[in-house]
Order: sequence, then C-alpha cells, then structure tokens
Amino acid sequence: MAKAVFKDYPQGQVLLFPPSLDEKLPADSPARLVNQIIDNLDISDIVNTYK
Repeated sequence: MAKAVFKDYPQGQVLLFPPSLDEKLPADSPARLVNQIIDNLDISDIVNTYK
C-alpha cells in the first residue's frame, strides 16, 4: 500500500491567489498606456517566424 503524502501549507497565508498587478497600478499609470500600445501591435509576422 502506498504511503500517504501530506502537502505542507502556510498557515499565515492571507491570500488564496497572488494579487493582480492590474489592481496595484493606479488608473493614470504610464504602464497602462504602454500595455495598451503593446497589446495593439501586430506581431503576427514575428509569431509566424517561430511556428
């Protein structure tokens, strides 16, 4: 019979999931503008190169 294995868990953990970076950035952060610009770039040629 297999031996039972118990996974350790941090009892002091206050969050189940790590916080989202989106929640940490202010609405007027320049990082939001950069993210929007990058999301709108057409990188299909680059992606096709590596397929």
